[in-house]
Amino acid sequence: MVALPQELLDEIVQDIEGPASHTTLKFCALVSRGLRSTSQQRLFKSIDLTPARVDAVASGLSASPHLGTYICDLTIYLNLPDAHAQLATILTLLSGVQRLVMSSSQGWQAWYWSSLPAELRAAILAILASTSLRCLAFTGMGRRIPLPIIRYALASYQQVAILRVTDLADADEDPALSLPLAAGSIDDNTHLTHLLLGYYPPANPGLNSVLLSDQTSQSFRNLRHLELTAHSQNSLHGLEEIAFKNQHSLQHLTVNFDLEVYETGFRLPLLSHLRVLTARAAVGQLRIPTSFFCAISTLSSSTPQLEVLNLIIQGDENSETFAEDHDFSVLDRVLDSLSHLQAVDWTVFCPGVVAFEERVRTVLPRAHAAGILSFSVLSQPLDDPMLLFSEQKKYVWVLH
Repeated sequence: MVALPQELLDEIVQDIEGPASHTTLKFCALVSRGLRSTSQQRLFKSIDLTPARVDAVASGLSASPHLGTYICDLTIYLNLPDAHAQLATILTLLSGVQRLVMSSSQGWQAWYWSSLPAELRAAILAILASTSLRCLAFTGMGRRIPLPIIRYALASYQQVAILRVTDLADADEDPALSLPLAAGSIDDNTHLTHLLLGYYPPANPGLNSVLLSDQTSQSFRNLRHLELTAHSQNSLHGLEEIAFKNQHSLQHLTVNFDLEVYETGFRLPLLSHLRVLTARAAVGQLRIPTSFFCAISTLSSSTPQLEVLNLIIQGDENSETFAEDHDFSVLDRVLDSLSHLQAVDWTVFCPGVVAFEERVRTVLPRAHAAGILSFSVLSQPLDDPMLLFSEQKKYVWVLH
């Protein structure tokens, strides 16, 4: 038998895609020594440590420690006391994690940093201090993220996401907590380019204070993409200051409209250099929500250099018609007045999208004639945690 070059075998493995790819890669790893290494790298590149997987992953890595070097994307859940010992073991076997999501397996179930076993805290801090880590997300964790970890993240990583948390824990809760800030002080950080904030500011005064402080603002000077959540009518609770103060570098702003405010008014801050704006909302009957209408109505004055407008709507499953609540000729004139606008991309999660698309083209005739309208349709949002770090995550829903 003629042996195929290793480069060709690697290309074959890299091209394996689709729903059955995981099973196919496992077979490849078993049947051919030439395919084994590349197949294992693909299989272990991204690990979501759900409660059902912790035992198997801990056993696998303990038996074959080299597999830990392949794990680049990792999601861990910290509200599972029965799994804490195994989780600590797993983390100590990893050496190349690049993207880390720290979460809870049951939404808002509370956990406290100080309640975690010392071995697990030490293992987490070792991952956070690793030179390989580039992206960090806190999501659905309930409460009490240590303030030093937040400061270190803003000082050290390219992408940081803070979603559905309830205020900070200070260093007094863990006096031994230390991270090598000298290796990446806030004043020296030139890496942070993407910041996603999806928490409720009135319940997080400590976190808001840190993010809006003069010291922290130094880490935002190269910020390119900022994601914020509107929880109140016409209010981002001061976090819009991050966008306003960094508009020289900011290219992309995403605004997620909370379930309580998608039908309220909203005005964008003045961002004269912004190139891309994304708005996202979950609605009942499929419609262009009031928040979108109000935001778009101000684009001529707030974002005159806008090139791309992404509008993401998740409608009710029973929606079959398009609710018409506004004078859309106003929007059509505004879109027509934006001389740099190249695309208005609609992404819809809902039945009845054909009628919606037809109606949008009808009520926005100038935009339709200019060829800038496009439509993407999916039956449901994707929920891969790593999409939090993707610039192409128009299909991920982060407000549930």
